Amino acid sequence: MSQAGTPVPICSFRANGTTLPAIMREPIRIEIRIEQSSLKRLAIIVGTVVLLAGGVAVAVPVTFATGETLTADQLNTNFRAVEDRVVALESARPVYTNADTGEKYSLDAGYCDSTLPTNGAIGGFAEAKALCETRCGSETAHMCSVQELIRYHQTGGSVTANGWVTHGFAHPGGSWAPPGINECLSWTSYGHLGSVWGSIATSAGGPFYQGCEQVLPIHCCD
Repeated sequence: MSQAGTPVPICSFRANGTTLPAIMREPIRIEIRIEQSSLKRLAIIVGTVVLLAGGVAVAVPVTFATGETLTADQLNTNFRAVEDRVVALESARPVYTNADTGEKYSLDAGYCDSTLPTNGAIGGFAEAKALCETRCGSETAHMCSVQELIRYHQTGGSVTANGWVTHGFAHPGGSWAPPGINECLSWTSYGHLGSVWGSIATSAGGPFYQGCEQVLPIHCCD
């Protein structure tokens, strides 16, 4: 029993051979402040650590066995590996990969170049992409969409030369467009109409359509 006013030890530990009491004192409050700009990175790191702890197959430099003593160097090595992966994820470009063919398509693309002129019978969408891959030297390059060129122009770029693009727009035709607009029958025919971008619409460059017998370059984005 303790004397009045004497703190009661709740546990003890040894330091240099001497048993020292651990005394219950006032509660300690610890505050951690995280800047808003760091929250995304923290979430990625925490998520990766949770994956590691949950047994998900994510390779790290050092693995531990049950009952093994952890060292600071080992833990730091693993956290450095996690940090490197976070940096890689943050800097990676979004890319669509076709699960059936393995072909890749960049999703944040801007104008990269234009191919040699061709009529609308290009050989299909895949052939148009292959020509753009060669022209831009990238496996993710492809025929530009109108939306990509609009974004490119709105951010200060400029494409004024007339060239084939994909619009995703089809029309059966009429008195103003007898053959019908259908991306040159998915870029396999020169007897229809296809989408173009360039000065044919406006001197600043914009979307329009042309007969697929016209010989124009393909505008490529990546």
